[in-house]
Amino acid sequence: MTKTRRRSTKTVFGFEAGMPVPRAYTMFGTDELQAALGSEQDQVKLVQTYLFDPESWQELFNESQKNPVIKRALRVIVQMGTVAATLTYQYTVAFTQEEVLLDRKRLQKSVSRTLYYASDDCFVSEFRNNGSAGWTEGKAAIRVVSADAIDVAEKLMELNPNHRAPAVLVFGSKGSPGGGYKRGAGSQEEELVRRSSLLHNLEDPYGYDPARDWSYPLPEFGGVYSPDVAVFRDSERNGYAFRDEPLYLSFINVSPYSNVQANEVQHYGRWQSRIPDETVRSYKRKMEAILNIARDQGHQSVVLGAFGCAGQATLAVHMAQMWKEVIETSPYAFREFFDDIAFAIPDDASGDDSPIEENSTAATFATAFGVEMENLDFF
Repeated sequence: MTKTRRRSTKTVFGFEAGMPVPRAYTMFGTDELQAALGSEQDQVKLVQTYLFDPESWQELFNESQKNPVIKRALRVIVQMGTVAATLTYQYTVAFTQEEVLLDRKRLQKSVSRTLYYASDDCFVSEFRNNGSAGWTEGKAAIRVVSADAIDVAEKLMELNPNHRAPAVLVFGSKGSPGGGYKRGAGSQEEELVRRSSLLHNLEDPYGYDPARDWSYPLPEFGGVYSPDVAVFRDSERNGYAFRDEPLYLSFINVSPYSNVQANEVQHYGRWQSRIPDETVRSYKRKMEAILNIARDQGHQSVVLGAFGCAGQATLAVHMAQMWKEVIETSPYAFREFFDDIAFAIPDDASGDDSPIEENSTAATFATAFGVEMENLDFF
């Protein structure tokens, strides 16, 4: 007998399933945007009355770098527009005013096929039974790219048009689907939720998957696999502009450890920030789970990141070394399965004023793997 649950009556920002398509023909300007920041009601009205203007949004966002309250409110407006697009199955591109349709059946199928990996036990059992038989020795290319994860995934799709779309790692919130997206939080997970239909896969607030029998929190050594998610907005750096057409990617939500404590120790004759051994073992097990989920779903390429650094540049060296050990020496032989393993690390991750090429987190990862740091122009 199939286990079912009651269809959810929950809404996001008060938006109902089947809500009418907003009939807006004029883009908001900075004045209208500024006036809507005071309350959620005003923000909803803005989304339903005006077309989204990425240039006005970006202008006000850039002016508000020292005002976190305004920055969060601006992100909430983006999130409202994203939710509205997924409930009306369409959005309008700025300037061209072209209406782009989202495939209703494809979106709902994506949600219903979302998988919850409760632990890594299945991978351990499979390896004991089958090992890595039949895999080709050392074929994966390791790339470190100073760019956004979505942009890197799209570039990999251009390079390998006959492959399945890459799986993209999401640094997931352990306890909250989508993290602090309702509050306009600014981490990687919230930005991806603002840019795509991923919220429905993680939270399913509108009950697209009536047979779902799992819920948060995320397991320590497992995660959530969301296939064929529609990505239809550009990055925060580009004002969250609506894309001319959606890009479909799969995502793996796994939660990094928070508030990782590192100790200054001598490592091969140099002082380095090192994570305690017990935490290292657990972190590497998480990394194995991420790659095993991608492998289990048949992805030939994955887009990873500085998982767990959380803006702490001092941890980047050790984190990069852990990824290298997992990829190159794990008994799961990951480098023998994937064609491309890419680390997408935006160039502002180091958090200091040193030259990006020498001291960024991306450069640290490139050094650890012995590869040149790339960008999208020279991929």
